[in-house]
Amino acid sequence: AFDLELPVKGKVTESVKGGYRVEIQGQRAFCPFSQIDFRASPDASDYIGKTFDFIITQYERRNMVVSRRKVLELERAEGEGAFMLSRKPGDRLSGMITRIENFGAFVKLEDGVEGLIPISELAWGRVSNPAEVVRTGQNVQVILLRVGEENGRLRVSLSLKQAGGEGDPWLSVTENFPVGKIIEGTVERRENYGLFVNLAPGITGLMPRSK
Repeated sequence: AFDLELPVKGKVTESVKGGYRVEIQGQRAFCPFSQIDFRASPDASDYIGKTFDFIITQYERRNMVVSRRKVLELERAEGEGAFMLSRKPGDRLSGMITRIENFGAFVKLEDGVEGLIPISELAWGRVSNPAEVVRTGQNVQVILLRVGEENGRLRVSLSLKQAGGEGDPWLSVTENFPVGKIIEGTVERRENYGLFVNLAPGITGLMPRSK
C-alpha cells in the first residue's frame, strides 16, 4: 500500500499532540491535524471512533504516517474532471450552501464539486450581505455560469437569481413602468446628486436632486 500509494482503511482512535492516532490492521499510525481533512474541525469528536481511507505517506518499522487529505484530493480531482466533461454553462444544478463570505456564497453541488455564487448573482436586487438571501445548510437550485481551471484548480461560477424563474426584471421595465406613470417606491440610499429609489425587486431608479 505504501509503495503503490493505495488507500487503506484506518480507525481514528484518539487525539494526540499535533494530530490523531489511527489504527490500521493492528498497527498504530499518526495522522497530522493538517492531513485529516481539507479544513479540519476543531472538535476532535468529529473524527475519533470513525473509519476513513488513508494513504500512507511515511513507513518505517515503528513509524507510520498517514494522510486522509490525500485521499480526498484524489477523489476531488476525479470528481472535477467528470464535472468538466459532463456539465456546460446554462445547466441547472442542485446543491447546498456550505459557506458564506462577504463576496458571495459557496455551494457544494450534487457532483461533490464546490462552486461560488458571487454576491451579484444572489438576487436581482441590491444585496449588501449574502446572509440576507441564503443561509448555511440551505438547499438551492442554481444555474452554471462558467466552469474552468485557474492555477490548477477548478473554478465554478453559479447564479441563484437566474434559477428563480422570474427572469431579469429589467427586460420588462418599460412595460411595467411607462413614462408618466405614478408609482410608489422605497428610498434605498442618498447621494449628493439625488436619491436611489427601489420600485420593485431588482429595479432601482435615480431621483435626481433637481426633482
